[in-house]
Amino acid sequence: MNMIKENWQKNKGFVLLFAVTLASILLAIALGVSNISLKEINFSTSARNSSDAIFAADTIAECALYYDRGDINRFASPDPGGAISCGATTVTPTFSGDTSLWAYDFNITGLGSNDACAKLNISKNGDSPYTTVITSRGYNVGDSDCASTDPNRTERELELTYSGNPPGSGSPPPPNYDLTVSKSGTGSGTVTSSPAGINCGADCSESYSDGTVVTLTPSAAVGSTFAGWSGDADCSDGSVTMSAARNCTATFNLSPPLTFVRANGTGGSTSTTLDIGSSGSNRLVVVIAGREGTTNLTGATVDGKSCGIAPAVAATNTNGVGNRTEMWYCDEDNLGSSSGTVTVAIQGGSTAWAVHALLFTGASQSGPTDTSTDTASISPTITTTMPGMDVPAGGGIVIGVGNGTQGLTVNSWTAPVATRFSAADPTSADLVSASGIEASAQTN
Repeated sequence: MNMIKENWQKNKGFVLLFAVTLASILLAIALGVSNISLKEINFSTSARNSSDAIFAADTIAECALYYDRGDINRFASPDPGGAISCGATTVTPTFSGDTSLWAYDFNITGLGSNDACAKLNISKNGDSPYTTVITSRGYNVGDSDCASTDPNRTERELELTYSGNPPGSGSPPPPNYDLTVSKSGTGSGTVTSSPAGINCGADCSESYSDGTVVTLTPSAAVGSTFAGWSGDADCSDGSVTMSAARNCTATFNLSPPLTFVRANGTGGSTSTTLDIGSSGSNRLVVVIAGREGTTNLTGATVDGKSCGIAPAVAATNTNGVGNRTEMWYCDEDNLGSSSGTVTVAIQGGSTAWAVHALLFTGASQSGPTDTSTDTASISPTITTTMPGMDVPAGGGIVIGVGNGTQGLTVNSWTAPVATRFSAADPTSADLVSASGIEASAQTN
């Protein structure tokens, strides 16, 4: 009995020792597994933090490369100004340095799902092509200034160095310069440009790239003349090379009024003489020829210079014998250097014609602005209507009348009926008994 009791006591101690030993082993295993798990968690967190930081550094570096493209050239010196967009952040880079060595700094925030951020410095030095160094630092966490006190904050840095523009970008675009047109003087007009862009008018400024040759074309309004260019030196001929901003002024002045000077005429002949003065006063010689009959003239000349007909269809009275009136004109461009007393002649007629010529000064050089004919006999009416005649202020109207009662259109002309109107739309003139009437309106 004592033997059994003693054996039980010995077994009880062994079981207790075994249980303690087993518990220690299990605890050690559990602690080891826990430690491994903790390290795995820490490693996973570190990898994620590192990935976020690298992502931030790469994002801001890619953004800098984009804006350093030759066709954008945002990081030039001097600072061209303006914001850039990287991710969801819009920021204006900070410039420092001078034209021999300069840099830009900027931050971006709110990257990824963990508010990663990045800081970037891009520096340039030397002459073109410049050496460029981009240094980007990415962080897994940061506030609006890319700062943080988080003990798990992770930084990753990228550095890129290259000469010239980033690969794949073009050459820097040429700069643009503004061309501005203004107008001065007592008159009015418009200015247009080629290449298009200016229609002044209302649109008097346009931006053109460096080296563009812009041709400015002035157009004077009726009653005005273009007097010339002023402003920057390159404006003098209206052809402007855009190597800097240019300001050009077009001067338009009111034209002198259309002024009747003198007239002369001969009946029963195909020529007469007229003192046409000297060149440079915007002369206009109006030649009026008439006869009893319907034969067309083939031309009219002043000092041998050909004149134009206005209108192409002459006035012919088809009643009775058919009296005919034709009107021709020679302006300063036709007359050229001719001056003094010259011969005025018609061609294609016969001695039965009458020829009369009137000299005006201050005429526009674009020909008559309006013409009208009345081919019916008006005898014995003393008023006739010339529909559609429109004479601007400062202009005038010339009316030729054919009278067939004497077999010729001589009438009693020392000058045919020639009247200056200031009204906007004269529609009638008082005439003696006549037929075959032609009128021409002329601007100043």
